[in-house]
Amino acid sequence: MASSSSPNALVAWAVAKLAADFPAGFPDQAAVKARHLSFRELLEQHPWVSAAVFERAVYLVRWKHQGPYLPTPALFLDYCQAAADDLEQQRREQQAKLPAPPPPTDDERRADDDRNEAAKAAAWASLPPRLRGKWTLRGRGR
Repeated sequence: MASSSSPNALVAWAVAKLAADFPAGFPDQAAVKARHLSFRELLEQHPWVSAAVFERAVYLVRWKHQGPYLPTPALFLDYCQAAADDLEQQRREQQAKLPAPPPPTDDERRADDDRNEAAKAAAWASLPPRLRGKWTLRGRGR
């Protein structure tokens, strides 16, 4: 997989993979350069297409797209969206498999309470003196 590579390496990997499966779409070196540029532009213009999404989209095109030619840019973006949806579904399934976090211990609860009380005291101390007399730490009035 090429997802840990630079964008140029990722695009070169994609062009090589797709050229092997769709040779009619890459008849000469000019077509290879044009496809390389097209993929670079796609990645620049659509920041939501991450390296993982792009890589998954290339695999989807290789497995599902029929015909001697590559899909149009708009259809390739549809493959990217399908890849993003697949990755999100996998992430959710993995997250659902994680056990629930344990409840906080008594010490953690006390530490949270202490932090909250300290924050309240700091907020109260930051009031101007004329308002500090009007409000107490426990509420309005004395």
